Amino acid sequence: MPRRPRRDPRRRPATAPPVAPAPGADVRVELAGHTVHLVALRAHPERYAAWFAAARRRPGHGICRCTRSGERLVIREIAGVFHLARWPLGGDNHRPGCPFFSSESRHSGTDPGARDAISVTDHGTRIEVGYAFTAPASGLEGDDDPAAAVDRPPAGRPAGAAHATLTSLGLLRWLWETAGLNAWPPPSGEVTAGPAREHRITGTRRHWEDTREALVAVLAGVRLGDHPAPRLAYVIAPYRPGHPDPVRDARLAEYLAPLEGPQRVAIRRGPRRGRTRLLRHRRLLIGELKHDPQPTDHGLRVDLRHFPRPLFCRTELGEHLTRSYPTAFASRRDPNTRRVVLALIEGTPHGHLRLLDAAVLLTTSDYLPVDSSHEALLAQQLVAAGREFIKPLRRADGDLTLPDFVLTDTDPATVVEVWGLTGRTDYDERRAAKLEHYAAEQTPVLEWDVSTGPPPDVHRPTPPSATSESWPPPSAGTAAARRADQGLRATASPTPRLWT
Repeated sequence: MPRRPRRDPRRRPATAPPVAPAPGADVRVELAGHTVHLVALRAHPERYAAWFAAARRRPGHGICRCTRSGERLVIREIAGVFHLARWPLGGDNHRPGCPFFSSESRHSGTDPGARDAISVTDHGTRIEVGYAFTAPASGLEGDDDPAAAVDRPPAGRPAGAAHATLTSLGLLRWLWETAGLNAWPPPSGEVTAGPAREHRITGTRRHWEDTREALVAVLAGVRLGDHPAPRLAYVIAPYRPGHPDPVRDARLAEYLAPLEGPQRVAIRRGPRRGRTRLLRHRRLLIGELKHDPQPTDHGLRVDLRHFPRPLFCRTELGEHLTRSYPTAFASRRDPNTRRVVLALIEGTPHGHLRLLDAAVLLTTSDYLPVDSSHEALLAQQLVAAGREFIKPLRRADGDLTLPDFVLTDTDPATVVEVWGLTGRTDYDERRAAKLEHYAAEQTPVLEWDVSTGPPPDVHRPTPPSATSESWPPPSAGTAAARRADQGLRATASPTPRLWT
């Protein structure tokens, strides 16, 4: 029998490096009076389907127990599987480190009027929009003004009723922000730690299919007025030649059916109750613009990617869109940018689809919203550098106080400003006021004056005393370590640091 080698008493046993706990490992959620670890719930949601269903019936939401008071969570059912999501505009109420925590709501551009148009109930989110989804079928052959057609109050409201509504652009921006599409890296809900997450940050692209899935998930819990949003809005599904998709075709046919012609509907209220009237239906369509609108003999033709039918509109509406979104329709637009459209459409007596109103959102190739080609260039560099950031979205056209980007991988967060109109008196005054505000709040600022040269280096700065032996620490990939590191540097430099 061979002799066992003697153990060297001077040699210490090898120890495994500390492993950072997975996000949500210590977070519990409550469903219908039952408490369970979030990690277990996400790993095997089918085991807790009965709890999900009971909580969805009453009280209508889940509860995150990351705080003593508890924070409400949205319960969604997608393809027969239940999911939990943060409550709208409630991300910063969660404890930092909770998977549902987000600082986006504090950087939201929601104005008071838009907030009044959005109400959150135990059954989902209700949004009031400024147009009706049905209209009398009389005058189908006429050329009534599209602007007048979409300004009628929603069904069931008196014409003079005072109420807050969300514009098409406000609705598109709200959907984008709620779906997390204004944030990078893409928030997946199932946040992973370690190398997999780092690979996702620096090496993954966001495609239209990913964007669509995120929008569909949000729309599943939304009502537009009195109607479920999935019944009125369709997010165009990708089309792949040679790969038939019966589910996609069936959903598209269901969406287009009410637009094929007017329908006779029974009147349920008022003195004409019991009689019928002829109505034409309107629907919302979300997709990507294929190219600029093309002129026709009677107006303009608008083509959307992956959508089999063109949209037609009057020339006046096309000119209005060009004036309203000059960056999206600029002749020198960056060819790598994309244009996402939220369109209000209806059918015509000749079987065409008429465009009544639209909102356009300029984005990067990863569908990150931007306001200019310079912002698009900087956003692409932030993605390439592996930075984590959000793009605050304005809900009101007059809101000019938001930064262009907010870097969320620093503590405190760093605001990013792209100065593109230097030389104009009003613009320079607003720039000085914003910088004065950031200095008063001790907010770090990363600036780029496009008139002075190319974008600055957007990689995270390394501490001057860093060495290969001591930096980065073993847990540098965790959010807590990043915050601790940035906190040390903030302590060493109490005044906000400005990069130009």
